[in-house]
Amino acid sequence: MPQELKMKIRGLYTDPNNFSEVPEGALRVADNVVIDKDSVVESRRGQTYYGTELSSSTINKLFQYKGSLILSYGSKMAYDSDNAGTWTDYSGTYSQPATGFKMRSIQANRNFYFLTSLGVQKLDSLTATPIDAGGVRALGGTATIGATGSGFMSTATQVAYRVLWGYKDGNDNLILGAPSQRMIVANGSGSPQDVTVAFQVPGTVSTSWFYQIYRSPESASVTSEPNDEMQLVYEDFPSAAEITAGAISVLDFTPDSLKQAFLYTSPSQEGIANANEQPPFCKDFTVYKGYTLFANTRTKQRLTLTLVAVGGSSGVVADSTVTIGGQVYTGKAANDFSLRQFAVVTGGTPAENIADTAINLVAAINQNASNTVLYAYYTSGYDDLPGRFLVEERDVGGTAYFALSSRGDAFNPTLPASGTSVSSSNDEAPNRVYISKFQQPESAPILSYIDAGSKNSPIRRIIALRDSAFVIKDDGIFRFIGEDSTSFRVTLADNTATIRAPDAAVAFNNQIMMMSDQGIVAVSDSGLSVLSRPIEGSLFELSSSEYPSFEDVSFGLSYESDRKYIFFTVTEKTDTHPTQAFVFNSFTTSWTRWPMSRSCGFVNPVDNKLYLGHATNSFVYRERKTFTKRDYADEQEPVTISSASGLDITVASAAGIVVGQSIGQGASESKITAIVGNVLTVATLQSWSAAAAFIFMPITNTVKWLPMDAGNAGVLKQYRELTLFFRDAAFREIDVKFDSNFSRNVETIQLSPVQQGAWGAFPWGTVVWGGGLGGEQGIRTYVVLDKQRASWLNLAIVNKQAFTSFSLTGVSLFIETMSERFF
Repeated sequence: MPQELKMKIRGLYTDPNNFSEVPEGALRVADNVVIDKDSVVESRRGQTYYGTELSSSTINKLFQYKGSLILSYGSKMAYDSDNAGTWTDYSGTYSQPATGFKMRSIQANRNFYFLTSLGVQKLDSLTATPIDAGGVRALGGTATIGATGSGFMSTATQVAYRVLWGYKDGNDNLILGAPSQRMIVANGSGSPQDVTVAFQVPGTVSTSWFYQIYRSPESASVTSEPNDEMQLVYEDFPSAAEITAGAISVLDFTPDSLKQAFLYTSPSQEGIANANEQPPFCKDFTVYKGYTLFANTRTKQRLTLTLVAVGGSSGVVADSTVTIGGQVYTGKAANDFSLRQFAVVTGGTPAENIADTAINLVAAINQNASNTVLYAYYTSGYDDLPGRFLVEERDVGGTAYFALSSRGDAFNPTLPASGTSVSSSNDEAPNRVYISKFQQPESAPILSYIDAGSKNSPIRRIIALRDSAFVIKDDGIFRFIGEDSTSFRVTLADNTATIRAPDAAVAFNNQIMMMSDQGIVAVSDSGLSVLSRPIEGSLFELSSSEYPSFEDVSFGLSYESDRKYIFFTVTEKTDTHPTQAFVFNSFTTSWTRWPMSRSCGFVNPVDNKLYLGHATNSFVYRERKTFTKRDYADEQEPVTISSASGLDITVASAAGIVVGQSIGQGASESKITAIVGNVLTVATLQSWSAAAAFIFMPITNTVKWLPMDAGNAGVLKQYRELTLFFRDAAFREIDVKFDSNFSRNVETIQLSPVQQGAWGAFPWGTVVWGGGLGGEQGIRTYVVLDKQRASWLNLAIVNKQAFTSFSLTGVSLFIETMSERFF
């Protein structure tokens, strides 16, 4: 008797010719199953609630830090305060960086960094309050000699100072900001002197920060400017009173012999161009070989001005006004910052007058109590022309501000008396990658960047692999390669695929899995390969304009230990959140599908379990992973048993309970077969107590093969008998469904395995007494009569009982040829 033996199971094939272009064992439906072993289809593990429900907001992203979960929901962030799902909100609000760009995180130096609309935020402990990443740029001040006739500073010389702010975070990382402008003092007194250094305090520092004062060597003469080789001469913590006052004054009497470490921006060290700027605003970031890469960036609003004249017919004079950011500053004979007045200096050389007046204006901007938006920095170096200063917003994300003056010709660019022609700007570079210093994710020098491709095409994702990072844009996929900041470069890797659904791009198995206009592809150092060919018909439809939410809501996650890439996406045109997941196993190269509504997810490295945010409620779901039958159920809801008698269980309320679910209490569990009022009838006799119990949602596992035609769909056949081969038949009953090309209505029969230990089903003494589910076996049945005569047969199996599963290895059909006539 001919037979069709299908002992291979190859996963979903939704697009090719069903009769000729599919491999043996191809499936039309593979719902809530996995193919983790070659030619073995098995039930997936269940997922149930983790912890308490949040407010009504959808969970946007899930993260892990120091063994605990962190999540983003609505405009809030919360952490798991007891590792049991009790959520505690962080103070403040935290939104995604921009429309179409989800919040992302990295961990470096034992800190947690995440992207928001406010820029890069940082946690150094789970329970801390998030703060801006990076140090603070020091503000300027003045240096003046004393009148004591003694001190370290020789007469007829100059020295320069810079101030630096820093702190140590909760993980003992030293965070240093950018140094202040140079504060130069000349000693023409005729005798040695000490120096008083007075400087302003940035509004973001606290008493846990420290400041350092660095000093240059003495210059050759009182008219020559000192170099920038600064060494430490003083370090202290600010007092609360100094922070409130916004200013600190220190007397420097340290002799040259006691100067200490060089300032890191000294020419002999890293240079001032490598000052530790805060990370830029960015829409994605990653860590590559110890460097943090910030992609699709925007700097703070900045305006650089140069004072070019003091006095005379065109220069700044007394009562001249300068308006910056809506605040009016007036030139006077002396500084009075409380009145926004800055001293116009006229007693020195033209260069000295310009430098000193610009420095006074900078101080007036910084010490203006009404100014909470901008800081100013004097930026002319020791070998630069004097008078240049920078006005910069304190936080990222502000609007442009404007500069005006009653003596506009005194500035470069020339400032108008009114209007908006001279305004700040931010360097918005959607194709730019800023590069941090090595193992310093909070230090991003302003000139340390590389542009990838056209500025007209923004970076959608940046993801690091072992030997390269990939910059994914609409105009191509670029490789970021090199070993350090001296050798980093970007090259075009591929321009044949365009990314779709950026949140679905993840690192997996040292390659990048992403949804593109070619389907789901794997990107690696060796190139690009398409993996979704068997299901691309489904994916191409879902990614079309008919499904408007596809790109924004679809997401992916990698499950390395399970060898899975899981792609969550929409099912219907009206879906506004993911309602199904396509699951790819990299070892078996098979696709299956999980129908479920989820909004985000990740695999927690602490317990190696899958965590997911539900798309329509505010629960976190956690994968069941005990490697027992208890894994094979989804949600569980509490219920109270009032009494039990035989197969009948009376519960306090049966609201929401439906036939087909299971009830469990301790080791007892059984399927609910009927409900009358508050009385549940179950399938098996168990021991129940009047106490708390749970209702468990079953997982509906469905496997349906593509048409079985014994190699020739044009021949009429009789399909007589079917045998299902199970590696593990751990179920009580399973539905087998038949239809054919002649009989399209589906008919179902129910099969049960031989229970291990069931009386009479085994030779005496060969198995453990007491019975149980599971075991390797074949289950044989006749094909239902109406479906036996056909040219091809459609076969499906369905299991839908909690705490049961199957592991199917193949099927066998016994067939007789009836006629070569199709009808």
